[in-house]
Amino acid sequence: MKSIRRVAVIVLVNLALIALVLEAAGNVLHWRERGRLFYGRPRTVAVQVPAINPFALAEYRPVIHPYFGYVYVARPGVDLRYNFQANNHSFIQRRDYVLAHPGCCDFPVVQRDPDEAIIGIFGGSVAGNVAHAAQAEDRLARLLAGAPRFAGKRIRVLSFAVGGHKQPQQLAILAYYLSLGQKLDAIVDVDGFNEVVFGHEDLDHGIALTFPTPWLSLARFLSDQRIKPDAGLLLAAYHDIEARTWNERADRCRRFATCYLFAWTMAKWHALGAPNWSSTADVPVNPDYFAVNKPAPGDPFEQIADNWAESLALMAAMAQAHGTPFVAMIQPNQWFRATTPFKPRTQDGFNQYAMRMVPPGYRALIARIPRLRERGVTVLDPTKIFDALGDDIYEDDCCHFVAAGNAMLVEEIAKWLAAQ
Repeated sequence: MKSIRRVAVIVLVNLALIALVLEAAGNVLHWRERGRLFYGRPRTVAVQVPAINPFALAEYRPVIHPYFGYVYVARPGVDLRYNFQANNHSFIQRRDYVLAHPGCCDFPVVQRDPDEAIIGIFGGSVAGNVAHAAQAEDRLARLLAGAPRFAGKRIRVLSFAVGGHKQPQQLAILAYYLSLGQKLDAIVDVDGFNEVVFGHEDLDHGIALTFPTPWLSLARFLSDQRIKPDAGLLLAAYHDIEARTWNERADRCRRFATCYLFAWTMAKWHALGAPNWSSTADVPVNPDYFAVNKPAPGDPFEQIADNWAESLALMAAMAQAHGTPFVAMIQPNQWFRATTPFKPRTQDGFNQYAMRMVPPGYRALIARIPRLRERGVTVLDPTKIFDALGDDIYEDDCCHFVAAGNAMLVEEIAKWLAAQ
């Protein structure tokens, strides 16, 4: 009996030691990959990158839109997990906001009560996060409660933002909904990063910078469906999707570093069988069923800034024609800081690309602000708003902010709206 007990104790001690070793290994791995221990990491949503099948992303996927390029649809249950809800036109709103204000957020809103003011926020994923922060517990409405222009008004915040969108997509969305009779009492555009980084990436891939960000991959994939895929391509697609799925599972690990270690290992194993997309720019542009314009000659950053500025001027002109205040805001970014340089949590190709593109691209955008203001376009430049804060204000290495950062941008918007 004693020998059995002794064996059981030895087994349990060894299992405990194995668990401790795995936890320690998971923390070491997380420190190496993210620059912090597993237990101190922020709870963020995994950022998705283009897959071999751009229509089969793990959590949400793009669907082609005839005017906007694409919008997103989510897989079942994702809205509950991340507290968002796609409206009737697939624009994502905060789920708790929709539940608190039934009927608030379907498009277009062609009638509103006399005591109501509707504020629309346009842009990419950062603009979407800012819109959700404005909706959270009616934050923007509370900030505007004492503003004379909004005295006695019920504030309704609507998000017209779509992740990855860049100008002139915001311009197209505004024109489309105004043509449908959408009522807006203020229009806010938050952009800059997508125009610079994804616009330059479009040029690198041999297409016009004004085209939607994933247009080439969407067009290629659909055009390639005329060819029956072989077993090798199917296997590569399987490994690619599984690698992405395990990466997302790693990001959802909460309690134990062992979970992160296991999910990371599975992701890396599947990644070995996935295709390498680093040479996308070398693949000939030859979609059979979708238009793809070639880039125009000239300096990329000057072209990007000119397109951005003209798109804002046209949005402002449409807003003015409807008697609606319009403001554009250049979103802050960690790769454009006047103080200490940002230290990325991971080292990957995208970080290196953004590090090169953002500084000259943002300088070109900012150089357009004086002329825009001369044309009557209000542009806010809060690019230095986070400079005195640490790296923890950033949610990831790309361009997104934690809740406190989004709330600070909402406050900047509220200050401008209150002054009108």
